[in-house]
Amino acid sequence: MIESCFPEDFLNAWNRSNASGAPTEAKERLNNLMAFLKTEVEGEEQLSLAMKGFDLRKDEDKKTLRVKKEDLEISKVKTLTAAGLLTTVIQELKKCVFCGEALLDYHINQYVALKPFVLSGFSKSFYVDNLVSGVDNEIQLEEFMTDANDVLNKGGFELRNWTFTSSETNSSKSSDLLGLPWDSHLDVIAFSIDWIEDIKLEIITKKTMLSIAHRLFDPFGVASPVMLCPKLMLQETWKMSLGWDAEIKGSLKHSTIVVQRS
Repeated sequence: MIESCFPEDFLNAWNRSNASGAPTEAKERLNNLMAFLKTEVEGEEQLSLAMKGFDLRKDEDKKTLRVKKEDLEISKVKTLTAAGLLTTVIQELKKCVFCGEALLDYHINQYVALKPFVLSGFSKSFYVDNLVSGVDNEIQLEEFMTDANDVLNKGGFELRNWTFTSSETNSSKSSDLLGLPWDSHLDVIAFSIDWIEDIKLEIITKKTMLSIAHRLFDPFGVASPVMLCPKLMLQETWKMSLGWDAEIKGSLKHSTIVVQRS
């Protein structure tokens, strides 16, 4: 009698649950039903809070949401879940903390036809919140800076702290580029390797080799050819079926010491 008062969707979910057919006594069945109902209500409350946090309204259920990946469009969304709201990049809503990168791509695409020299491949030049690009001469540099500032300011993206090479007006010779020291006068990127001295080589284990192979921060991949050697050596330890704390001896230990000191 009580079950017949619930909506059809709820009853279908109840019938699919394990608790619906377990006990035969009416009292136990009622208790299970109420516990199941409580879980469903809590889930609806969480979904409601998520929808309010993203400023979603009921009449937006069928609204077309533009997704970043390959300009995919999800139309006529009937059932929204909290997980969907947290993992879907939505552009056409007022509040979405995940929209920054998608909005930047969308904004750049609106002007790429007007300024192809600056904006062609522009979105691929961003690393987190840093723009890393290059031009051939001072004239192109001025054009790049002017057009980039003009376009991005219209979308609320502010570019500042410009640093470039081959310029007498650039007083700072050393600056930070994606976390690496960059000599803008010589156009040279440096790597901090002070951590090498901290590695103890008395007893070499797989953990030691892993620390050597993956401790260098290299977002550009400039040092990849050099760091390939310790990574290949680390791969050999897997072929030898060694544990993480097992001591490495012989030629592999000698090679590790040579790589660390070189």
